Amino acid sequence: MIFGDARSAVKHARRVERLHGTLSGVLEHGSSRMPAGSAWSAEDPASLAWVLVTLLDAVLRGADLTLGRVSDADARAFLREARTFGRLFAVRPEDLPESRAALDAMIEDAARSTLTVGPETRAMWAFLGSEAEPSRRPRWRGRLVQRWTASTLPAPIAEALGVHVGTGERIALRAAARTIAAGWSRLPPERRFAPAYLAAFRR
Repeated sequence: MIFGDARSAVKHARRVERLHGTLSGVLEHGSSRMPAGSAWSAEDPASLAWVLVTLLDAVLRGADLTLGRVSDADARAFLREARTFGRLFAVRPEDLPESRAALDAMIEDAARSTLTVGPETRAMWAFLGSEAEPSRRPRWRGRLVQRWTASTLPAPIAEALGVHVGTGERIALRAAARTIAAGWSRLPPERRFAPAYLAAFRR
């Protein structure tokens, strides 16, 4: 989708669209805005937009963590370009934020009024801190990923999970992330980037 040509992107977007048409149900765990028992559909415009919004938020938070705070101008340009990507999935441009401040406000509002931490979320959180493949990964990696993730969570979600990241730990996590990013940037392109990215770059 990201690195393919336009024809491939449209083809796969239509495939995702057909899949969305099969996904609907009733909420088992509710929130103040969407109580338990509310109907949901993957084709709902607000839901389509929310999926993209969470991706955009994750990218910016990841960049903040590894490279330093993304400037407001760069964030605005990134969000503007994301509208083109969103159209592939029938996301309406007016449903996407135009600025970092608007994005932060959207995430905060959802965290306080729409999102809920249920058993599935708690299970995924426990998985992040586990060692799923101990023979392939250092034992500390799962814990580090969990703490990095914790440092980017909206406050209401962190509170619901019982997670607290102090100021000192946040500073240490940022330093570790930037050290790893600096080392990663020195690797040859074939080690740093996915083959699809390299093919797209050559095009």
